Amino acid sequence: MSDVSILAELARYDDAEAAVDGFLYHGTIEDFGGALRPSPYDGCLWLAEAPTIAQTYIPTSLGAMSLSVEAHELERPVRPEFSGLPARPSGLYAFALQMGFPPASEISCDFLGLAQSFASPAGYPRYAAIVEKLTAMGYPPDTGGGFTAWVKYERGEDGVEVVQPASYQREGRLFIVDCVAELRLADLADERERGHMESDSQRLDAFRRLEARGFDGVVIDEFRQTERHGDVGHRSIGLFAGALGKIRYAAIPARHFDWAETGVSDASKATPEFAAAWRNAIDSRVGGSR
Repeated sequence: MSDVSILAELARYDDAEAAVDGFLYHGTIEDFGGALRPSPYDGCLWLAEAPTIAQTYIPTSLGAMSLSVEAHELERPVRPEFSGLPARPSGLYAFALQMGFPPASEISCDFLGLAQSFASPAGYPRYAAIVEKLTAMGYPPDTGGGFTAWVKYERGEDGVEVVQPASYQREGRLFIVDCVAELRLADLADERERGHMESDSQRLDAFRRLEARGFDGVVIDEFRQTERHGDVGHRSIGLFAGALGKIRYAAIPARHFDWAETGVSDASKATPEFAAAWRNAIDSRVGGSR
């Protein structure tokens, strides 16, 4: 159940690092309709033992798409392209429209949604103008003069991808989770070397068997792929639906986290957002005692 009093309870700890060990964590951009719930895929609500790990699971944007232009194409008009049903502008053409350029007309597309012929009105853009704008948004051009990048996007009301700057970070939430009753967890954690296709998080049949036997959840070894440090190993606690009555939680605004270039092992387990929540609890306690 939701319980915002958890945030005030952070003040029981001498510092944010100590407070980390008192709770479990879940990072997300999903709404959940106001309440935490297990994933429909594996039937587990996955929790981490530190805010740093949980916030690596908050994506920086809804998604990222690959945009590419060859150097010899820069002076060509942008080729219209469409995707989805109903068909909507996509790729560099959608970005050109996002920039305010006029749409092409008399478009004839193939079955892939790529224009085979089109008419370009006055002011219609060439690829060079699109690449210039993307570069200004923080996406560097190729050394060969073209452009290839994974570009962040959100989705507009019309369903079209809206390109975001390279520095964009979508705001999500960090759930701070407290266990109010003892949890019966099956420890599946295994320190042996694994390939990427051998994650314990895919042992769905085992989860269902353990759930049927009355377990509240599982503990597994997991890894998280990060931009700066590759795979970062950590333990995950997956709670089954029947265990949700044994937890309470509060949420704070949070964004994606990655460790500094200096490394993971010696870094703090408290993210800036969690440290700020601890500081707010301390300040509120001090202010209330005056």
